[in-house]
Amino acid sequence: MKSHLGLEAAKLIHDNDIVFVNSSTTAMYSVPQVLQKKTFVVTNNGGAVKHLTDDVNGTLILSGGNASKFGIMSGDIANHTFLSMRSDWGIIGCAGISFDQGISTPSIEEATVNRNIVKNSRKLMLLADHTKFGVFSNFTIANITDIDLLITDTFVPDKILYQFKKKGIEVIQVP
Repeated sequence: MKSHLGLEAAKLIHDNDIVFVNSSTTAMYSVPQVLQKKTFVVTNNGGAVKHLTDDVNGTLILSGGNASKFGIMSGDIANHTFLSMRSDWGIIGCAGISFDQGISTPSIEEATVNRNIVKNSRKLMLLADHTKFGVFSNFTIANITDIDLLITDTFVPDKILYQFKKKGIEVIQVP
């Protein structure tokens, strides 16, 4: 299911776009398809290198920084990378999203990196399946109003999605 959200996000990316992708597994599903286009993908997820195949047309840029045992990069170097440029799109996943607490993550190390992705993305796509709604994790990375496009599944109640649409956020639901 999460893969469908990433594939839908990739459809919205065009040649010559610069795309920030956070370390979320859901967001990472967009990377193989985005790299098929003439794009620049900047991420703090070292696992993205596995998507460098012979038919890649895009450029993958790793943020650098302090790497966790999972290959997720954070710290000053990673933050500087995302602060030194602007992207056309930021594609992020999250641990939770609520109207009271915003978009959240459990990792203090990644929270600042995610905030910088949000800050320096011209447009922000949030990929969140139904299990993330009404949930709050430890650290807020963005407000609901920072989202330009929400991509989710069909299990989120219409009543909740209406609240996003009311705030001017485009919503795409994928099966």
